[in-house]
Amino acid sequence: MRFWVVLVLIGLAVVAAGMAAVAHGSSGTKPEAPIGWRGEQVGSSITGTSNIRLEEDGSAFVVNLPRGRESEEIHNERTYLCFEPAVADPYTGVASWERVSDWRFRLRFETTSIVLIAEKSGYFLPDPDWKNTYFSECGDDYVQWYFTRVDEPSSGVR
Repeated sequence: MRFWVVLVLIGLAVVAAGMAAVAHGSSGTKPEAPIGWRGEQVGSSITGTSNIRLEEDGSAFVVNLPRGRESEEIHNERTYLCFEPAVADPYTGVASWERVSDWRFRLRFETTSIVLIAEKSGYFLPDPDWKNTYFSECGDDYVQWYFTRVDEPSSGVR
């Protein structure tokens, strides 16, 4: 009887390990270029759709993103990265990008720097989900910019 119990437990462990490996490998640990996202702003003064397209060489093309700078805010005794918009007119044009960590990448254009953060995927061992990224504007209005991955060439993302 013990033999069968041990055998069943080993089988369950193998199945669980396989499921964890599939979930871990499905989201990816970095944004693999070329990749594009289409985004919308929730609560921002800039309206319309924004696009981001990253290329392998570190270049990018962005549409309708705000100009401004990275900043930090403290909420509930924790420091959070946020974005401080500078002017009302959005930027469209060439940019550059760099990976900051497994969960973040930085876009740069003109004097603007924006860090986008990957959503979480998985429950036990969360991984960055590069299908969905976001950044937050500084302030108490909780303005969020959400981006969803688009891979089709006809998506409008260059």
